[in-house]
Amino acid sequence: MTFWKTFGKSTVGGIVGYLAGILAGFWFTEDYITLIFPVVGTLAGVVWAKLSSNPTANLEKPLAEPVHVQDTLTTDQPLVPTLTEERPANRLSSSSPTPVVEQEAVPPIFQPVLEYLAVLEDMVISEGQKDNLDNEIVEKSCSLFLRLQRVLPMLGELHNDEINHTVKRLVLKDLNSIINPFLRLSGEAKSKNRRVLLDGIRDVDSRITHIVKTIEHKDLMELQTRAELLHQRYS
Repeated sequence: MTFWKTFGKSTVGGIVGYLAGILAGFWFTEDYITLIFPVVGTLAGVVWAKLSSNPTANLEKPLAEPVHVQDTLTTDQPLVPTLTEERPANRLSSSSPTPVVEQEAVPPIFQPVLEYLAVLEDMVISEGQKDNLDNEIVEKSCSLFLRLQRVLPMLGELHNDEINHTVKRLVLKDLNSIINPFLRLSGEAKSKNRRVLLDGIRDVDSRITHIVKTIEHKDLMELQTRAELLHQRYS
């Protein structure tokens, strides 16, 4: 609302009130009554000017609303990177059930063996990170642990109690008897007796190799026997 609009409309209201006061003078003899009309007309003009300026103000408000919309859009933009950052986490969670499936394939008799292998692996890696074990010991130990974890499901499918008992004793007793005492040694004692540990790891690995070859030999003999039976039946 500008000054000139208010002044013009108040002037028009005052003139209308003045004319109305002149007309009222014909019926009212008191002067103060006729003076009321110009005052009322002027006030009416001011009110008219204010009322006429409100629609323009109301029309200007929607023009400012898109600014708030843009603000909300800019505040929502950081949500996009957060969604993309969650994708790697989803990949990890989706790939994590794989070891669980492998562990479920192992018979109950080998569950303590798997758990103890995981404990030994953590201990060896931790000591290696502290430079208490050299790289050769860490690599050969972890390689043996990994091989055992892969062999156990295959052994479980054979349902051979003798082999299962042998492998269980090989890990929980023999492997434990060479790794745990070595980890308790001091740094100098470890350096002097590292060959003892490496020889023990090699012996356990050789024993696992012998068991696997025995199983493969039995499978091969069974395959040859069945092949000969099929040949005799259909020849």
